Amino acid sequence: MIEKHRQGGLLIDTNILLLLFVGRMDRAQISKFKRTAAYSASDYDLLKELAQRFQRILTTAHVLTEVSNLVSPDIREVMRQSVVAIDELHGPSLLIMSHAIYLPFGLADAAIATLGAKALVLTDDIKLWVQLQRLGVDAINFNHLRQAAWHLR
Repeated sequence: MIEKHRQGGLLIDTNILLLLFVGRMDRAQISKFKRTAAYSASDYDLLKELAQRFQRILTTAHVLTEVSNLVSPDIREVMRQSVVAIDELHGPSLLIMSHAIYLPFGLADAAIATLGAKALVLTDDIKLWVQLQRLGVDAINFNHLRQAAWHLR
C-alpha cells in the first residue's frame, strides 16, 4: 500500500499527527504529554520513517482543529511551523456530513473517509480503521506498525 500511495500521499489522523508535532517539539515530552503518553520516542521515529516514504503528507482542517484543541501553545507553535509541509484536504461540510460514518464517528473521521479515499490513511483508531477497510479506503493502523517494528528489534 505504501508504494501504491507514495505519490498520492499519507493522510494522518489526529492522534498520530499529535505524536508528530509533540515529537518535533521535544521527543522527551512524548511519554509525558497526556495525549501521547501511550507512545515512545521510537514510535515517533517509526512515524517519521514512514512519512518520509511519501511525496505528500495530508490531513484535513477537521483533524488540524482537533489537534489544535488538544495541545498547549508550545505545541501549537510547532504545529504552525510544520503545517507548511502538510497538504490540507478540503471539502464542504454538507458533503462530509452526508457520508455514512458521520453520525457514528463524527466530522473529523467522516472527512478522512470522504477526502482520503485516494490516499493512504494512517490512524490508531481501531474502529475507524475497520470502517475504512469496509468502505474500501486504504488504511494502516499505526498500532499494527508498532507491533511489527517491535518484533523486528
